[in-house]
Amino acid sequence: MVNVFMFLLCFVVFGNAQAQQTDRSEGWKNMSFSAGELRSNTLLQEQILDLAEPAVADSILKGRRQYHRVPIIGWFIRFAGFNWRRVLPVKQKFVGTAIREFSKADKEEYTEADVNTNLVPHLQRYQEFSYQAYLKQLTHPKGRRKRNTSVAPYLPPAGQDPVKYDLHCELTPPRAFRESMGQMVYPCMNGSNYANHPHFGYRWPALGVYGAVVSDCNHGCDPEIHPYEWLYWLNLNPAKDGRKGLEWVVSLSLEGSARFKRWSRSPKTGSIAIPFVFEEGKSDRIIEITHLHCSRFHPEVLEKSGPEMSSRSGFQFEGNLTGLLKDGERKAEFKISQNTSIRNLGLRWWLSEVKYDESGKSWSGYFHLASSVSEVYAARLYFH
Repeated sequence: MVNVFMFLLCFVVFGNAQAQQTDRSEGWKNMSFSAGELRSNTLLQEQILDLAEPAVADSILKGRRQYHRVPIIGWFIRFAGFNWRRVLPVKQKFVGTAIREFSKADKEEYTEADVNTNLVPHLQRYQEFSYQAYLKQLTHPKGRRKRNTSVAPYLPPAGQDPVKYDLHCELTPPRAFRESMGQMVYPCMNGSNYANHPHFGYRWPALGVYGAVVSDCNHGCDPEIHPYEWLYWLNLNPAKDGRKGLEWVVSLSLEGSARFKRWSRSPKTGSIAIPFVFEEGKSDRIIEITHLHCSRFHPEVLEKSGPEMSSRSGFQFEGNLTGLLKDGERKAEFKISQNTSIRNLGLRWWLSEVKYDESGKSWSGYFHLASSVSEVYAARLYFH
């Protein structure tokens, strides 16, 4: 057990290169499937979601532990070993399929109103990731109690039921935005669920998250992503069947409780790279962006987040913006439309890895969104 931490760190950094490359290759192929075909096969969804690359500026976790910040009681329970302990020093991505509804944020206990779910990974790299996180649990005395280590998830995942390697994912959305996030982003309030929310329309979708990998030693040192700061998925609502292209929903959120002051800081600055494919035969190539939720932007913070950020484009335009896809001498126009303009440079975009596929007669690449917000930014992006 002594080397579990370093093994997991090496796994995250290097991964299973062959399996990862296979999954990513399949992910690009899967983007040609219809919404109905993807909805019936969450493995296809997970392979697509794995192509996305989320990140945050404060990705390195400062300090090994975080605690409940409750007057008087909080000081006592921390000495009894009730805390969250980092498993890795850097926040990570995790992709899986939901096996239960999001818990609801209607009631707050102290500053906590957790919206959590459990994700089952069907991709080998995330099964291995989860397995190593469960082994880390056994390095804590509290985590070893009453554990049958001869069964999954304490065994290598090959040949095991993927459900045994589900990972808990948790966030308290910022208080001022919980109700509106429940309406406009995802089902985090009472009365809403996967089936009746417009961004899902069916049960048990695949989700991608990005956040701190921790052992929750308030509850047996179980492994979890807490807080998840990026949350993203494909909107495959049956009501939209028949449309061409794929629609993504992405959310960047600050942890709204007082527990993770060193691990989730405001302003929340992050980026996400979203894969796209445009068929050559299309007369129009459109990226339709609906800004769902915006707290106060911090353009001055985003400007300083990377050496190339000053050259990135913003969303101040009205109507449509025309851009150019380029691969060598080949070029093609595309358009970006949005429901409202963003008057400052706290939200920016750019393209990368743009390629033209001669055999498939299609364009592919990544569309990047970068933002710095006080608490929340969420959007819907429809590539068609």
